[in-house]
Amino acid sequence: MVRQRGDHVFISYSSENKAAAQELVEFLEEFGVSVWYDAFSLVPGEDWQAEIERAITSSRAIIVCVGGDGIRAGMQRELAMMLSQAHNASKPLIVVLLPGADASALPSDFTEFQYLDLREGIGDSRSLVRLLSAVESAQEEGSIAQRSRIGDTLMKSNDYLGANESYQRAYESALEALGPTHQRTLDTLLKLANAKHGLGHLTEAEIDLRKLLASLNGRDEQPRLWATAQNNLASVLRDMGRLSEAEVHIRQALEIDKISLGEGHPAYATRLNNLGSVLRDTGRLVEAEALFREALEIDRASLGAEHPTIATRLNNLGSILRDTGRLKEAEALFSEALEIDRKTLGSDHPAIANRLSNLGSVLRLSGRVGDAEVLLRQALEIDLRVLGGDHPTVANRLNSLGALLRDKGDLAEAEVLFSRALEIDRAALGEKHPSVAVTLNNLASVLSAKGNANAAIAHYDEALAILEETMGEESHLTASVTKSIGETQTRSRQLTRRQREVLSWLAYGKTLQDVSAIMGLSVATVEKHLRLAMEALETSSKDEALLKFSEAGLALPSIDQEN
Repeated sequence: MVRQRGDHVFISYSSENKAAAQELVEFLEEFGVSVWYDAFSLVPGEDWQAEIERAITSSRAIIVCVGGDGIRAGMQRELAMMLSQAHNASKPLIVVLLPGADASALPSDFTEFQYLDLREGIGDSRSLVRLLSAVESAQEEGSIAQRSRIGDTLMKSNDYLGANESYQRAYESALEALGPTHQRTLDTLLKLANAKHGLGHLTEAEIDLRKLLASLNGRDEQPRLWATAQNNLASVLRDMGRLSEAEVHIRQALEIDKISLGEGHPAYATRLNNLGSVLRDTGRLVEAEALFREALEIDRASLGAEHPTIATRLNNLGSILRDTGRLKEAEALFSEALEIDRKTLGSDHPAIANRLSNLGSVLRLSGRVGDAEVLLRQALEIDLRVLGGDHPTVANRLNSLGALLRDKGDLAEAEVLFSRALEIDRAALGEKHPSVAVTLNNLASVLSAKGNANAAIAHYDEALAILEETMGEESHLTASVTKSIGETQTRSRQLTRRQREVLSWLAYGKTLQDVSAIMGLSVATVEKHLRLAMEALETSSKDEALLKFSEAGLALPSIDQEN
């Protein structure tokens, strides 16, 4: 009879390794570990294959013994189930290398798991104790895996805050129980960094990913994890506006996958696509387009013409064509992506909403505003129905539709949509996420168009503060909002709160360096706010701006001079 989950360890072996496997079983049982071993556990008359499969799924850990005969064809079904349990149920899997085993000949599916080297002989007491320790840690590791799986579920629903909390607990437990370099610890740290990225905690995500890369001690130890961490770090740096650094890291991931997987592998195509995205952001559109086309061809050859990934590749290539003014070609690609997704995913899937939104963006640029509005409203309806009204993707759809309505002069509805998007983003992503800044910027643009300059400038300033903190001065988003503030101030001559704060401190005799330290901003950012204030006040020097500022009584009353 198969024991309940958490009660036994399953051991897999070939007939040639039966004697060695039995020694391992006897050693483990001597220390009170319950082992499911088919020589003892199978009952005559039972369906032995079904019994083995039940034993695997109900085990708390799996041991795979590999000898000189390697992993033989007759074990494939059993091994496939064990791999499924390791990946899908986060079950600990330990590979034991017996005398004669060739570690380099292990299938790639098994290279990611911890292994115990007993090739010098079963009698190696230190290695056997390590096996015992690994098995005994399985229960704690199972608890860690459970917390991690909860985080996975929350990530899929875009609950980044909940996922971050689950991954943080899992990581702290793994760090204490398994150590900083254990596979489970590293995997959980990667997930934790992804959740922080989703929350917009970009600096924290960067720190975690660099910690992970340092723990790997070079790319050769775990090339796939190394490549993934490099790729994810590049994504974080890209969102921070540090594009040159992002390019370095994504190229490293690309090189690793080229060596370990080959140029025809879908993962290699994904790296090409991600590098193309970075190059697109730097304005190198010709290079980006070439990479998007190469990724598309690789995936067509390996996945077929109607795989959902093909739709994603077409979508990315279409975005380049749209941004370079080739609207008819972009429309054709977005339409093809839409048809692929409808065939493979159905008509009520978030991917369909994404394709409709992108197609709508092309129609809008082509002057077919009415048709574009129809598609954008369809996209919004799908996401509201499938994802719910509080999902961050719904906020994206509201922003897209709001921008169209703003541009066609329907400012009242645009303001309603942007305001709702802002509520969603703040609740789902937190107050300092870059998406919150984007929505604030959009709302400010409507307020400015309606003549409410004071409210517009306040929203722009809030957006700018978020972007300066999360993405830095070099980000194109930071530059865009800065430009919008300047344009609004040219018409209204209103100062933002932070411009007033900078001038207030300067009026008290503080230097730019002093103000930088007081406000927690870089000197360059303080200088930028001073420049914008001078332009708004129509002055050509700092002293002239301070005089005009003081005469107008604009100093903030909350600013108190230090003793």
